[in-house]
Amino acid sequence: LAFILFGNNRFTIINTCLWIGAILFCSSSLLPPEKKEHIPLEKSIGDWLRKPSISIRLNAWQILLLFSSILMIFFRFYSLTEIPGEMFSDHAEKLLDVSDILNGKSSIFFPRNTGREAVQMYLTALISIIFKTGLSFMSLKIGTAFAGFLTLPYVYFLGKEIGNRWVGFFAFLLAGIAYWPNVISRVGLRFPLYPLFAAPTLYYLIRGLRSGKVLDYLLSGMAMGIGLHGYSPFRIIPVILVILVGIYLLHQRSALVRRRAVWGLIVLVIISFVVFLPLFRYMLSDPLSFNYRALSRISSAERSVPGPAGVVFVENLWNAMIMFFWDNGDI
Repeated sequence: LAFILFGNNRFTIINTCLWIGAILFCSSSLLPPEKKEHIPLEKSIGDWLRKPSISIRLNAWQILLLFSSILMIFFRFYSLTEIPGEMFSDHAEKLLDVSDILNGKSSIFFPRNTGREAVQMYLTALISIIFKTGLSFMSLKIGTAFAGFLTLPYVYFLGKEIGNRWVGFFAFLLAGIAYWPNVISRVGLRFPLYPLFAAPTLYYLIRGLRSGKVLDYLLSGMAMGIGLHGYSPFRIIPVILVILVGIYLLHQRSALVRRRAVWGLIVLVIISFVVFLPLFRYMLSDPLSFNYRALSRISSAERSVPGPAGVVFVENLWNAMIMFFWDNGDI
C-alpha cells in the first residue's frame, strides 16, 4: 500500500505511516523469537522509585574515550560559523529544496541540480527550526558536522570488530582529527552521509557474519536502506556487500556457516529494500531523473566527454589519488 501511495513523489502522513509499519512488521517477522526472561519495565521503574540512586563509574579506558570524544567535538564544531566561510551554487540549490520542505512540499526525491536524495534536506529543515538558523549556510553545516561526528562511534566499533579495541580507538582518533573527514563534515554538502551509513552497514554485517545473529543482518540492512536516501554514490554499497559476503563464503568450509550467511544476506536485502521503498517507487516512475546525477558523471548525458573515456578515467583516478596529500583542487 505504501508503494502505491508513494507514486506522486511525496511523503504524506498516510504513506509514511504505512511505510514505517511495513518496516516494523517486516523486521518483526524476520527476527527469531527471544527465549530470554525480560524484567517488566514497571518493576524496574518501581524498584528505582523506592530507592532512587545514580551511580557513575568510569575506568581508565572509558576516560580515554571520553576525552577523545571531547577532542572530536572540538575538531568537528570549533569555529563552524567561520570555517568554511563561503557558499557556492550547490549550497544554494540545497537551500531551495529545504525551502520547499518548509513550505509544505515534502518530496521523496529532489530533481533540482541533477537530483538529490532526501536525508540532508529534511535534516537541514529540522535544524533550521530547532536552532533558529533559518535558510542559511550555517544550517547546512550544523547538519553535516553532526553527521560527521555521529560516524565516529561506528568507526570505533568497526575497528574493534575487525581488530581489537586499540584498533578501534586509533581509527576513531584519526578519523576524528584528520583533514579530509573534517572537510567533508564541515562543508555543508552531503558527503558525510556516505560514511555515516556505510560504517554501521559494514559493522553490523561483519558482526552478523561472525555471530550469525539475524538482528545484526537486520540492522545492517536498515543502515544500508537509510543510506540510499542520503547520498547518490552510496548506491555502490549493495554491490560491495554482495561481494564481501561472496568472499566470506569462499573462505568457509562449513556448509552450516555458509547457509547461515546466505540467509543473513537475504534478511539484509529484504529489510533494506523495504526501507528503500519510497525511492524505488520514484525510480520506477522517473528513472532518468533518478539516475541523472550518475549519468552526468560517467556519460555524455549532460555534456560531451572531454576526450577518450579511458584517458579521462585515468586522469580522474590520478587526481583522486593525489588529492589526499598533494593537491585537493579549488573547491
